[in-house]
Amino acid sequence: MIMIALHSYLRWLILALFIVVLVRHLFGIIQKKQFESLDKTLSLILTISLDTMLLIGIVVYFMSPFGYGIFAEMGALVMKEAALRRIAIEHPIQMVLAIVFAHIGAAQRKKDILDSTKHKKMFVLYLISFVLILSGIPWNR
Repeated sequence: MIMIALHSYLRWLILALFIVVLVRHLFGIIQKKQFESLDKTLSLILTISLDTMLLIGIVVYFMSPFGYGIFAEMGALVMKEAALRRIAIEHPIQMVLAIVFAHIGAAQRKKDILDSTKHKKMFVLYLISFVLILSGIPWNR
């Protein structure tokens, strides 16, 4: 299925974007750099990419066997099978939480605060999001 492949391959773009954004904010903290328009643009691209990935993930979720039928079998099958629970429950929850943290991080770019504080807050929030994504990716796919 094309949507599953797209969902799988886009993760590499998002992970690369995260690394670039995290490194820029880390250098912004260490070298006390100004918050530049490139930082804003990268933040915007990252959040748009995450939102796009979420939409694709929702389509994949409801097109797969884990969609509507999963709720009927929730207690009987899914919650007892670790692999099914991981894909059907844990992965979506982790990814939504990661996107929430990324959006909170992205919102810092609009705040009228010191550039050093902006870099620190964005770095921490994006790092939390990145770790949630890394731990939530089913690497065997």
